[in-house]
Amino acid sequence: MSIGGIYGSLMSTWIYGLQAGGAGAIMWSWIIGGAGAWALAMSLAELSSAYPSAGAMYTVIKFLAPEEQVPILCWMSGEHEPLQREHSQG
Repeated sequence: MSIGGIYGSLMSTWIYGLQAGGAGAIMWSWIIGGAGAWALAMSLAELSSAYPSAGAMYTVIKFLAPEEQVPILCWMSGEHEPLQREHSQG
């Protein structure tokens, strides 16, 4: 997960939250969104530790996805990783 895109769009989207619910709504959305991101990170960590290998997400997909969808899901997992690395380096 990357937070690099948040800072660029934060000020342009805050106006909607302020108009719809005010500062409290914005704070609660950050708290709830943060809890969701934390839960996602913890579940991915648990899956990766259950199937340890050098290519953790490929192995997890191999064991958990339906057999006919494994090739496309592995491709999508591998295709997303370089993009994430590129955006996190600035």
